[in-house]
Amino acid sequence: MLRLILKMSVRDFMTRKSRTFLTILGVAIGIATIVSLVSVTTATKQQVETSLAGLADIMISSSSTFMGGGELNQNYFNYIASFPEVKSSAPVLEKLLFIDGKLSMIYGLDENINSVVKPYFKEGGQVNWSEKQVVSGYAAAQELNLKVGQRIIISRGPGYPGKEFVVVGVLERTGGFIDGGVYIPLQHMQNLTDLNGKINLILVKLKNPNLADEFKDKVREIFPELKVFTPEYIMENINQVISILNAILYAIGSISLLVGATSTAATMITNVMEKTREIGVMKAIGASRRQVLSIFLFQSLLLCILGGIMGVLVSIGISPVLEEQITKFTGVSFTTEFPPELVIGSVALAAAVGLISGFMPAWRAANIQPVEALRYE
Repeated sequence: MLRLILKMSVRDFMTRKSRTFLTILGVAIGIATIVSLVSVTTATKQQVETSLAGLADIMISSSSTFMGGGELNQNYFNYIASFPEVKSSAPVLEKLLFIDGKLSMIYGLDENINSVVKPYFKEGGQVNWSEKQVVSGYAAAQELNLKVGQRIIISRGPGYPGKEFVVVGVLERTGGFIDGGVYIPLQHMQNLTDLNGKINLILVKLKNPNLADEFKDKVREIFPELKVFTPEYIMENINQVISILNAILYAIGSISLLVGATSTAATMITNVMEKTREIGVMKAIGASRRQVLSIFLFQSLLLCILGGIMGVLVSIGISPVLEEQITKFTGVSFTTEFPPELVIGSVALAAAVGLISGFMPAWRAANIQPVEALRYE
């Protein structure tokens, strides 16, 4: 019976190639949309987790948002670095500045950063902290076309005098925040921005990471004006944003998939109408309602499964373009993720769409009366 159903389905698909292809394409577009959107948010979450896990145990700023806050007196860093719980710490001053006329995120660091975050170089090496030298993240180097040995001009913007720096290193790709930054010695960053003695972030590594909550409370008690973050706290807030984003993206993807489901239903209704006499003949020679129902339901299921597989392949195929555009737009090296559960779940979703959209046409075909069907024109 299954062989007969498959043979009839393939015959119908081959005799109506254009309609079959367009129906499969409609489902494929919906599935590709969902898979691409989910792969982006999944990869984003994983990359943020990786970035935060390797950054620091504690992050301190003057703003209620992580990074990009107002300035702090560098004396805060000197005082906090002396706490007995602190294993290592590093000051950071980050600003949007211009590199050869292109807006870029620049981070001012000092030699303490090496005890907090270990750099891995793709090319070149570490800066001399007293010289006007630059180390670039992987994505920033690609976007700005930076090469080791190249001389660049960093300025606050048009009309401001710039200073010449030499690129001495390009970091390995990490898939996180580090990729999008350009790093220069803190003293030169402060001179460029007229913020001598100022920073806006303190990174802290603790001797015992399990005491992070106690250390956080201690800093807040001594410096109530400061904001203290842990990677877990930041990740919780990012997860909330990603959850909202996921809901919006699922809604967009569902609309695309609804179009594919409608196309499948329309194809199956047309197919039933065209085969009314054939259905009558089948039932007249002994085909049961269940057999007729199975034939048309299987056709709908097969159409949508093929569409689901095509959609997954399309999504994987366009992923390099997505990665390139997202990396270019955000400045963060980005890699899409296609876990097995996403691929299998997407094809299963397409199959469910096939069963739902094909059920009513198949039910209608199963209930056609042989006498009426034979008289159908």
